[in-house]
Amino acid sequence: MEYFHTSEALKVGWEKFKAHFLFLWMTLGATIVVSVIFGIFEDMTKDIAMLSFVIGLASTFFSMIMRLGLTRLYLDLVDKNEEGKLNVLFSYYGLFFRYLGASILFGLMVAGGLILLIVPGIYLGLKYQFFSYLIVDKELGVLDSLQESSQITQGVKWQLFGFSLALIGIN
Repeated sequence: MEYFHTSEALKVGWEKFKAHFLFLWMTLGATIVVSVIFGIFEDMTKDIAMLSFVIGLASTFFSMIMRLGLTRLYLDLVDKNEEGKLNVLFSYYGLFFRYLGASILFGLMVAGGLILLIVPGIYLGLKYQFFSYLIVDKELGVLDSLQESSQITQGVKWQLFGFSLALIGIN
């Protein structure tokens, strides 16, 4: 990964946000609508444990697929400066199991690191945080996406840490 300045990254992000405000809100709205629909179904079936469980699983499945689609939309917005179509939200289902496997490994590594005095968890989180982008953008597998994330964050973890703190402050 090339060296970057937090202020420059925030400036570019803000400019993209302003230029594509409506599109970004539409993608957010679409994901909220799907989540609300699943929430309504879960609430309606709360007395039927097995059905409620199945709907919860389906909700998780669709949320992960939408996350993959959102990643593609946002990568295209940054890389190509073009707004994609909302049907992309559901078109990356073929990468679901890669994403699921990498997410589980990432979560276990970060949780294990947090248990080991917090700092290793933060380090591992910074090191492997880009796995999902690599799965979507380069269609890498579970281990390859984590390994590539490790490589692109080499030497810039302090900058990523500062950037993460800035984002937490903004949010």
